[in-house]
Amino acid sequence: SADAKFGKSEILKLQKLKEYFKNRWLSQIQPAELSFYNLDISTNNAAESYHSKLKSLVRTCHPRIWTFMATLNQIIQDTDNDIGRLQQALEISMPRKKKDVQNFERRSIIKQKL
Repeated sequence: SADAKFGKSEILKLQKLKEYFKNRWLSQIQPAELSFYNLDISTNNAAESYHSKLKSLVRTCHPRIWTFMATLNQIIQDTDNDIGRLQQALEISMPRKKKDVQNFERRSIIKQKL
């Protein structure tokens, strides 16, 4: 039985978790809110991209608060600039990795030879 595997405090915690799940996720949240089925965005790529950019700009695990805030402000400014360019139907510039630039150059050379 569950009583033999868990102590009283663990059983109480599991009961609270069960009640929370039942009251919140089974009664308040609709099935459509739990699924990405048939949605245009079904990944967390945007969040991963943001975290990757933040990590590349901060370059340390524990930055000083002012360095961190300045970095966040730079990301906000860059994003605001990108939104403005998109609203004007202009392309946004994406930083390219050295490897990607080299591959692009190789493909351009091959296209010219064909």
